[in-house]
Amino acid sequence: MNILPESMSKRFRSYNVHDVEAGNEKSKEKNILCNVRFLDETEHSFQMERRARGSQLFNLVVDFLDLQENSYFSLQFLDGSADQWRWLDGAKSIRKQISAPTAVTYSFNFRVKYFVNDPSKVQDEYTRYLFFLQMRLDISTGKLPVSFNAAAVLGSYALQSELGDFDPLEHPGDYATELRLWPTHSPALIEEVQKLHKLHAGQTPADAEFAYLDRGRRLEFYGVERYDAVDIDEQPIVLGVSSQGVLVYRDRTRVNSFTWSRIVKISFKGRQFYIQ
Repeated sequence: MNILPESMSKRFRSYNVHDVEAGNEKSKEKNILCNVRFLDETEHSFQMERRARGSQLFNLVVDFLDLQENSYFSLQFLDGSADQWRWLDGAKSIRKQISAPTAVTYSFNFRVKYFVNDPSKVQDEYTRYLFFLQMRLDISTGKLPVSFNAAAVLGSYALQSELGDFDPLEHPGDYATELRLWPTHSPALIEEVQKLHKLHAGQTPADAEFAYLDRGRRLEFYGVERYDAVDIDEQPIVLGVSSQGVLVYRDRTRVNSFTWSRIVKISFKGRQFYIQ
């Protein structure tokens, strides 16, 4: 009988394949899958430990995008209990923030959270491109209202960014309708935006996006996060929060504003909101 030396026998172990597979399944059960949708409408899934905090997911997203200026951005999720989009808190557990904590798959949107007064002056070109995508998304979904003239100018820059110089062979008919630039559009708007597009010949995509941001930042609701409310007389109003301060709107017209420098204290009691 051959006897292995003790030093060699220690290298050999017996394994139960079923135990290993069971261990792998248990490991999977300890993880959650986070699907993140980006501003260019692409998606990516990140596997996270079940107790992971929001900051851990956000850091993975930042690394995936190779994003240098990340302080402007955050992740949103749909709170099913309130049917409202909420920002993911980096300091808290992902699962504890969502109304379905027993789920193993969660969905998030990567979005601009903090808008700068002049996004065209953001130094990093990729960061500026993300601001462009966010503004374009907000306009296309109706979140950021625009007038006819603004819609035409902004749409023409978006066409230049996406399609380059106008070419009658490549861009026949109502080619602008192929891109989702507004919630709805009229034949007059399509005609105007295509006419303006021809004037941007020679502009690079980066130049067109810069011009888009420079025009878009002047919109009344640019960078304003809006909340439905009622005033002391129970009349419907909209409260807007922006880098300027707290804004009050009635029928889309600003009727009051409180700049951050003038605000001493913000408090609430129940559903009452107070600004001093």
